[in-house]
Amino acid sequence: MAKVPSFRIVKVLACLKDHEGMKKLVTLTEWSGRKAKMDIRWWLADGRPGKGVTFDDEEAAALLAVLKKALKN
Repeated sequence: MAKVPSFRIVKVLACLKDHEGMKKLVTLTEWSGRKAKMDIRWWLADGRPGKGVTFDDEEAAALLAVLKKALKN
């Protein structure tokens, strides 16, 4: 099993889905002691991170613009 980097969830912004004890959360998370970034990921019931993606501020702003445009149609 791959080693999980150290992490600290600074703030939970939203829970997008709760499925069989796993939660898909939007968080601000520090990974390996670095500055907190926006993170969208599955979290297992025991608190371990699952698959997900992390965005710096610029990437999050670009994603927001894409989503706003896509949802207008």
